[in-house]
Amino acid sequence: NFARSVIAEAEKVLLLCDGFDEIADPRIIEYVHIWIRDTLRSHPNILMIITSRYAQYQIQHMPPDVIEADLHTFSRDQVKKFVSSFFNVTVKHARPDYEREQAGKEASERAASFIGSIEKDEHSRKILEVIGNPLLLTIACLVHWHDGELPQRRAALYERTCKYLLRRWINGRARSREFEAL
Repeated sequence: NFARSVIAEAEKVLLLCDGFDEIADPRIIEYVHIWIRDTLRSHPNILMIITSRYAQYQIQHMPPDVIEADLHTFSRDQVKKFVSSFFNVTVKHARPDYEREQAGKEASERAASFIGSIEKDEHSRKILEVIGNPLLLTIACLVHWHDGELPQRRAALYERTCKYLLRRWINGRARSREFEAL
């Protein structure tokens, strides 16, 4: 109902839909397909982006103007370029007082450490399979930035990520309360 009210009232709508591959019941999948098709036909003010794992969800019965695009994982060279850029930007943000040369050196060292850790052994190479995905690569870079290393198991990577994000959220809430008290 919320989506219907926003769609009805807004001049333009960007609707982001994710997780369609999580729907197991074929009847619900069919219902969702019909809802998408009917919503797009009846509301030309909508731009809808649907994301899903490729192997598990396929668009059926969609209007002919629906565009389907596949996102591919990063190649090994793209991973290295992303990692280098990530640490360059992160060092500049985290260490604004550093001279350019000093920041560049730390960023290069951190990027080399990250790449070295994903290439060093069998367990780390398994993590490399996961980090071809840009979101997961970003998560891995964040964990490495804070811990100085990558865990050997994917579950440990996710656990460290959750702990880091919770810590940030809790610290952010604490700062927000301090600001409100002023």
